[in-house]
Amino acid sequence: MEAQREERPPLWSLQEAVEQAKRDWQNAHHYINGSERDVQIDNGIYYLKLTEKRYMFLLQQARRERGL
Repeated sequence: MEAQREERPPLWSLQEAVEQAKRDWQNAHHYINGSERDVQIDNGIYYLKLTEKRYMFLLQQARRERGL
């Protein structure tokens, strides 16, 4: 017998995810600007690239949903 999966609403709406991703991206910029040690800067650059990719992905997904 096949179990039925219950549809659950997403924890965040796409708009909320985009807004959070943008805040994370901005925080990464602030982290790099406030970093003084090389290790912190390296970690900051990694975090910046990660958050930028996530933000751009979610932004693109939101645009597709809106048909833009």
